[in-house]
Amino acid sequence: MERGRLETVPDAINDLFDITSVKPMVGGHMVYGKCLITTTDGAEYFVKTSDDALLTDDVQAQKMWEYLIKEYYVYDILQREGYEYSPSATMHSRSIVLDALSPDKGWQWEAPLDDPDAYVDDVLQALTDFSHLPAAAEMRRVDTDGSMASLLRNGWNALDKHGDALTRARMPLFVPKLHDHVRGGLDLVNNLLNPASVSRHVELLAPDTQETFTTICHFDARQPNIAWHPDRGVQIVDMSWVDGGPAKADTTMFLIDLHKSGVDVQPYMDEYFDAGHALLLMGYWLARCGLEPPDGELTVRFHQFASAVSAADLLSRR
Repeated sequence: MERGRLETVPDAINDLFDITSVKPMVGGHMVYGKCLITTTDGAEYFVKTSDDALLTDDVQAQKMWEYLIKEYYVYDILQREGYEYSPSATMHSRSIVLDALSPDKGWQWEAPLDDPDAYVDDVLQALTDFSHLPAAAEMRRVDTDGSMASLLRNGWNALDKHGDALTRARMPLFVPKLHDHVRGGLDLVNNLLNPASVSRHVELLAPDTQETFTTICHFDARQPNIAWHPDRGVQIVDMSWVDGGPAKADTTMFLIDLHKSGVDVQPYMDEYFDAGHALLLMGYWLARCGLEPPDGELTVRFHQFASAVSAADLLSRR
């Protein structure tokens, strides 16, 4: 008897696998259809789909599709380069398919707070090796705009052009939710969110975007994009922001994200933290957290604000 089709899975994936179960996934900063599927032979896969129906803005829907194409292209480059810290990917119609890296099989998607040292060491090694791949020029061909330029254009430049009123309006909602260990960054955030500081940082950081970077960067090196297994090491996913950039861009972002979670990152600061890139990230996060979210929920905007405060706290301790 012909197997029934699962309506929550794209047709191309139904045609490819004999699927016994599907688990919809939520979360993330970009609007895609996401699910975990299990097949009749017990294999598990993560499926990420560009679905125009999820967005009312046609331009944004096209962007999501372009980012997905770019992400698959990056996986292909990494596989050809022999990079061991990312999964192989296949693309079918408008979906990317990856091994699931399921928590049920020992994969962890955040730092183990009771004993994070092995996790942190492994991830920093994977990110450092990533930055040594000779693929920055190839990435520039697939994304001529570039993530560095986007970070500035949609960060300090956006704050300079539109002001900080929207961001400041959100702060009374966000500040009470912050963890105590990052609150030391609030003074710096408030100092930076004045017109003179914003304009100064636009001038200081703008030349960085004109550099020809030979280093390849993930540019979204947060814990939710990194799977770690005590015996099998690190797998990095979500490659749509990959581009040429500063050598310590990814390790800096990773340390900020760890600090936000309560992990002590001071032993790693001297070797892996770039203050200039942390400042660039702060401008982007502060500008974004004042925008209206596509789904009306402020969860992502709060986390962007918390990331900016976490970065400011680390900068204040230097």
